[in-house]
Amino acid sequence: TTPANLVFIQQPEDTQAGQTLPDIIVEVRDENDNITTSFDDQVSINIEDGPDNASLSGTTTQTAFDGVVTFENLVINTAGEDYTLGVSAAGLTDAISDAFSILAADPAVIEQISGDGQEGLINTELDEQFVIRVLDEFDNPVNGVTVDFEITGTPGGATGQSLSDEVAVTNSLGESSTLLTIGNRSGTYTVTAELSTVGNVDFSATVGTVEISGEVTEAGEGLADVTVAATWDGFSQSTDTDLDGTYIIMGIPRGAIEINVTPSKEGFHFEPEDTVIIGPVVGDISNVNFITTPPFAPELDAPQDNAVDLPASLTVEWSETERADYYGLQVSETEDFSAGIIVDETDIETTSYEIDDLEHGETYFWRVNAVNPSGTGNWSEVWSFAIVPTTTHLISLQPGWNMVSSYIEPLDDSASDIFGDLDNLILAKNGDGDIYGFDIDDIEEWNYAEGYQLYLHPDSDIMEIYGIELNPESTTIELQSGWNLTGYMRNSEMHVVEALETIEDNLIIAKNGAGQVYIPAGVVGEDMIITMEDEAMKPGEGYQIFASESSELIYPSNDTETRQHTAQEDVRERSQINAAAQPTQYVIDKNTGSNAILIIESVDLREGDELSVWTENDILAGSGVAQANGKAVITVWGDDELNEDSINGALNGESLTLKGWLSGIERETEIAIVNVKDIINNKDLGENLSYNRDDVLHITVDIKDEIPDNFMLAQNYPNPFNPYTTIQYGIPENTHVVLEVYNVLGQKVKTLVNEEQQAGIYEVVLDGSGHASGTYFYRLQAGDFVEVKKLILLK
Repeated sequence: TTPANLVFIQQPEDTQAGQTLPDIIVEVRDENDNITTSFDDQVSINIEDGPDNASLSGTTTQTAFDGVVTFENLVINTAGEDYTLGVSAAGLTDAISDAFSILAADPAVIEQISGDGQEGLINTELDEQFVIRVLDEFDNPVNGVTVDFEITGTPGGATGQSLSDEVAVTNSLGESSTLLTIGNRSGTYTVTAELSTVGNVDFSATVGTVEISGEVTEAGEGLADVTVAATWDGFSQSTDTDLDGTYIIMGIPRGAIEINVTPSKEGFHFEPEDTVIIGPVVGDISNVNFITTPPFAPELDAPQDNAVDLPASLTVEWSETERADYYGLQVSETEDFSAGIIVDETDIETTSYEIDDLEHGETYFWRVNAVNPSGTGNWSEVWSFAIVPTTTHLISLQPGWNMVSSYIEPLDDSASDIFGDLDNLILAKNGDGDIYGFDIDDIEEWNYAEGYQLYLHPDSDIMEIYGIELNPESTTIELQSGWNLTGYMRNSEMHVVEALETIEDNLIIAKNGAGQVYIPAGVVGEDMIITMEDEAMKPGEGYQIFASESSELIYPSNDTETRQHTAQEDVRERSQINAAAQPTQYVIDKNTGSNAILIIESVDLREGDELSVWTENDILAGSGVAQANGKAVITVWGDDELNEDSINGALNGESLTLKGWLSGIERETEIAIVNVKDIINNKDLGENLSYNRDDVLHITVDIKDEIPDNFMLAQNYPNPFNPYTTIQYGIPENTHVVLEVYNVLGQKVKTLVNEEQQAGIYEVVLDGSGHASGTYFYRLQAGDFVEVKKLILLK
């Protein structure tokens, strides 16, 4: 048909600056709106409307294939509200276009516009605002994000400073601002503007200073022979003795060591006039000593007011006060100190005091005063702190072997206290082989950084750990090179990749008590392997971790939420082992307390094929299901050392054999071992496969070819696919075979096979790169056998 116009099949969409635009798909159609499959000319795309500095990167001219063209991997780096992309072809008179927006990327830069190094007068606002601008990584202004302004530095003892806006939202230029009111002390003030996802910018403001010097004067008397000197913006001015006498400040308040000075005495002023400091101005008197009044109240330092989750033994601290000989301290269970006084000291010579044996979960109030020969000063402010509460971790234990740990630091960490209440416990042991049981206690103390193996018989039980919840982010677990039986310290489950992120460079394998594993990408090929339930580490479980060298494991904090999988992780999801896949032909459900891990790989393995491991005693010791990447992970269980009635697993050094159940032909087949590699010791073992506890083996195998008993057409894999998929079929006898692909209208779009073939199993790869997304059907005819299945092409 004759090409007439272009039609969007997938149109431009709103996209973040710097991110790849979703694929834009265009069809060439004739005047009756049918696709023109014979159109193979070039089609171009360009920016018709948008900011002046906008550019479109990527391949903007594509050759149509059967009347269809797809523009992929296009990027626009500049944000803008009204973009229009136009699409045209040289052989067509009509073009098409569509409008959309490019949004600013996430905030990346916070930069200072104004406000640095300002100067002003005490107790007044600065003339110039503090202004910042927020830009994304492509220098686009980011509108509508919240900026926190905060006064983070002031001269010692200053009060009265404030900000006109502590929280300001950026405008269309990406800007926000605030204004500082300087407090009642001279010196340098620092304002911080912070955006949580980006960082912060510091501003500073400096005010003038006044210094006072004079003779020692009794409290309550006037100061004699006092000189007042002002310093402002590099200029210094002091009172002149040629004027009418010396400057005298009368009436020092009783007990004061700082004086508000207003230089307003008649005949005295600062020169030049624009440097006059409008008071009150704080002056520091360095050589005036007051000896007849009690000391001022101390300022409390630590722990901070309203601090929580503190240990039951702690030290309180306060600042040193001039003229103080001793300090008094009170700690009470009540805020008014009318009752519940647990500390009442009056002769502390230092500025700190250690308090022991406080009650967990309780809140305490404290205050301090100072004492000298003149008397006792006023009490300080009253601050409070709360002691970390206790909690209980209940861990469910099943009959047989369990591998456990806890996120609690027990108040009583003796092994006898923790294990002694378990009625059905036969044996507990740690990673060093120390045991508790059979009237032996080599463990002695519970270590919260370790995991433990517990054997129960004949019934289940509940283990109770009572104590303080750990902060995982501040607790370091020292791992040695090799195997470690390790604890999990978070109070909620977390994706195993995130949980072990701090040791990812040295991690070879992590496995739980059920024999489920996580093996990082690069250890066995490019794929990561995860068979753990929910792909997560969980509270209460212990883990065996093999590290290639000594490492420090730190779990993320309990406030850190585990990640949600995104579309970008689809490739990883397809390549990793699926923990949900369970064998049906070789069912095995055991936990004998010891195991080894086999990673079996073959190009002949298909998704859904089942594999099993057998001992010399014909015991089924492990099974697994092959994934789409041609790999299967099998946990091989060793013999239970505490079960003396029978052999229920593999013995150390015992030879193992493999069997397989091929899902495509639904029959058992032989599996030949090509090579065995010891991952832990990086050693090739040839074709010898045997059981050794805690082995991690990578095994390459061949699947013996089979002739199916019946005609068979398997479901294509993967499905949906883009652009390649594999179709497998089997024929039990020599015959003519036709394999064809049809669209939903029943039209044949491709012939894959049309020839005489011998009995056997065959595979054909379908390339869908030249076809549009949608549903298709593939049809096999072999002799009198006909079968049709559906496949989906999703681009």
